[in-house]
Amino acid sequence: MSFVGRRRDRGESRTMWKFVPSDNLKKSSDEEDMTAATEWTKVKEILFNPDPSVDLVTVYLRIKFDMRTNVETGIAYAKIYKSDVPWGTQRSSNSTTFITYTEDRPAWVVMDFAQIWAYNTEGITIIRYFRIYADIVDAGKGKPSW
Repeated sequence: MSFVGRRRDRGESRTMWKFVPSDNLKKSSDEEDMTAATEWTKVKEILFNPDPSVDLVTVYLRIKFDMRTNVETGIAYAKIYKSDVPWGTQRSSNSTTFITYTEDRPAWVVMDFAQIWAYNTEGITIIRYFRIYADIVDAGKGKPSW
């Protein structure tokens, strides 16, 4: 699934688009991935690659993921990164059942990687349902493009 927007053809006026957080799923990496690392380690990533012919002025994405640990004595940690740079709130839990975390994060550009980095103090951190949500709206009119 790729990000979509309206294309502009030669001779047309340019329409500027913005991505805004919503519950409209755009991309996902749903399988379980895990790490037993005791230092920050990249676990998942999704490439932000909207149609290159779309002019973007603002990109603000909603990112969700589930996290758990395999043992209650271990603390699972996870954080959203943007192209290998910390970009989100550090999350931690000793729950052995999945907990869903949600963040609305600004300032994405084409070809950025949305990533989940994680580690565990003892045991394994398990991440699933890493998902990106957004709506695409006309920056001039604020109306959805579909």
